[in-house]
Amino acid sequence: MNVLKSLGTVVGIGSVAYIFNSLTATEQKRGLRNFGASCYINAIIQALSTSRNLQNYLESTENHSEYNKILLELICYVQSDSDKNFADLLQKFMKILQPKFETSHQQDCHEFFIGIIEKLHQQHQELANHVKSLSRIPEKVPEFPFDMTICQLTSCRACKSCGQFKVTYSPYIDVKPGHNNSAVNSLENLLTKRTHTMTELHYAKCEKCKRTEIYTGIPVMVKNEAICRCPASLLVYIDRVDINPFGVPVKNSSKVNFNELLTLTNFQNLVPETPKIYELKAIIVHIGVKSIEFGHYVCYKLIGNEWYYCNDTCVQKVQTFQALNSEAYLSSWFKNF
Repeated sequence: MNVLKSLGTVVGIGSVAYIFNSLTATEQKRGLRNFGASCYINAIIQALSTSRNLQNYLESTENHSEYNKILLELICYVQSDSDKNFADLLQKFMKILQPKFETSHQQDCHEFFIGIIEKLHQQHQELANHVKSLSRIPEKVPEFPFDMTICQLTSCRACKSCGQFKVTYSPYIDVKPGHNNSAVNSLENLLTKRTHTMTELHYAKCEKCKRTEIYTGIPVMVKNEAICRCPASLLVYIDRVDINPFGVPVKNSSKVNFNELLTLTNFQNLVPETPKIYELKAIIVHIGVKSIEFGHYVCYKLIGNEWYYCNDTCVQKVQTFQALNSEAYLSSWFKNF
């Protein structure tokens, strides 16, 4: 069902509700209505509400961008007793975002998040150019809350034959869990494997010397990755999409162990003098057994020193171990402190 059409009538067929029997409404921690397969939107908004860096940025730019203003209002909606209509806010927001994101059916939380940040960065660039054009001495533009140019993960592809190399950046860190025991699937071990392993790229072709492995049978391109800098807000994407022998995408439900604190020092290409420590702020979980194309998204988020389970309109305080033992499918947010 089209989210915008559902919002227009403020009626929709919700996703399957996986709700604990003991769930009750929690004051000042508002849930969000599901307007028909819109649980992925609700989970992302709940996670975004934990980023103080993002909220500060939106507050400083809301008068310059309608998009920033509405996004701020959506975040504030879940934090207070706002009298604004959530359906109206979400409808306005999705109309602005829709050219960048299709809303005709349930989407992946990760793709939705990237669409939000890309649009936010576009608005940031337009604001910077506007300020620069109006003043001989440009005013200082608020710092963008997410790294988009010098990003979190640096990937270097190099040719073993001619030495040609190319560096690319990613605005998030993604890891791939294996199917072995839980010790191998700790977040620290997955990050170590991602940043300390030289990978041979089969069938890749060098852009300079045009060599491939076709003639020698040995890959000529290799890839190495590392974290180039520690951002203020860290996003970790746990890729749970596997391809079965029949070529069909299936969900990898292997457990990934993680703690409330994460130190990135061991995964950086240049180790800083002062270790950068991150605190876990939110976890988005996909509930579903076999497929990643169907199911339900929920969010665990840290408010103060307490964890809350956010399942659409239902918000319930839970124990820390419940959040840490959840099947983190999409992303985990860490905030530098």
